[in-house]
Amino acid sequence: MTDDLPIESAETRYRNEEKRFSVCTLVTDWEQYRTMLDTFRSGGFTSPDTEFLYLDNSIGNYFDGYNGINLFLNTARGRHVILCHQDVRLLDDDILVLEAKIAELEGLDPQWAVIGNAGGIKLGKLAVRITDPHGTNTRRGHFPVRVTALDENFLVVRRSANLSLSRDLAGFHLYGTDLCLLAGS
Repeated sequence: MTDDLPIESAETRYRNEEKRFSVCTLVTDWEQYRTMLDTFRSGGFTSPDTEFLYLDNSIGNYFDGYNGINLFLNTARGRHVILCHQDVRLLDDDILVLEAKIAELEGLDPQWAVIGNAGGIKLGKLAVRITDPHGTNTRRGHFPVRVTALDENFLVVRRSANLSLSRDLAGFHLYGTDLCLLAGS
């Protein structure tokens, strides 16, 4: 080793660059995305604890769900990586509610890897929590509950679980299920 090469502990760099949350979105509509950002910021997701990452699909679908999400999972610095659609709005809940739910889950299952607001428990049985300003609010099931698959509209991945999506799949559907399957293996 030479003295002129800069060296640093990987753990030190990891801790110094870590955020609490990374909010990651594939963007096809900038107006929807800006509205989403406003609700997240109003809900307490602000600097320096939160970073917002996007991939621009407004001209064409350059990034699909699988390669885009893998890019987010590989570059996000948040302890918790939120993968959400651009039309998601934080209406009733905020960062404090999410942190409380994560703490509750960690008490029940310290090895959890991915959570969401809508998923399949078993064939024909769902757990769903969605507030819709234009329709019916949906709350089915008791939370938290272990699911076999998650809807992709809002996912939280624990970065230390070191997940990535299958490299041999593509498209915009079932990556929530893929994450669940890989987390369970």
